[in-house]
Amino acid sequence: MDDFRSSTDLYDVCEEFFGRLEKGEKPAILPLAVSRQKLIQTSYNYRNAFSRSVLTFLASQSPRDFSDPQADILDNVYLNLT
Repeated sequence: MDDFRSSTDLYDVCEEFFGRLEKGEKPAILPLAVSRQKLIQTSYNYRNAFSRSVLTFLASQSPRDFSDPQADILDNVYLNLT
């Protein structure tokens, strides 16, 4: 798996992947596979592309607050901070 040291690296991979799909071609890259160990050992911060990718995935799952299930936990404020 690529380390995606910058957002540009991640963007380029996504652009290639979806560009090929739009052309009806099979993408040359394999789906990302992230191990539990990689998730645990990663140093998370707002500038790290991997961290933002994980946060984006979690946000796409519509997480809810345990004490108030109607409250959104992740919203656009996190995007604005980066």
